Amino acid sequence: MRHKIAGKNYKIVIDARLKDAHGICTDPARPRPTIKVTRGLSEAVFLETVLHEALHASAYQLLSEGFVSECAADLAGLLLKLGYSRNV
Repeated sequence: MRHKIAGKNYKIVIDARLKDAHGICTDPARPRPTIKVTRGLSEAVFLETVLHEALHASAYQLLSEGFVSECAADLAGLLLKLGYSRNV
């Protein structure tokens, strides 16, 4: 699937085979920017990881890892409280 984030068209890969991370976001200044999310995550961790990587994509050079991690966790918690479900 593809999705535009901050004006850049990202390829989104769900169920990627990642060894050392739940997800990754490549530099949007490079050709074919990509967000990958690993397979087998719980719904809550999946949501947090997608938000985390989307936040990186939105301001790749500006947002610190600490800010992105905290914000993604906060947003994922809110969406889960609101009834988010990956299966719906």
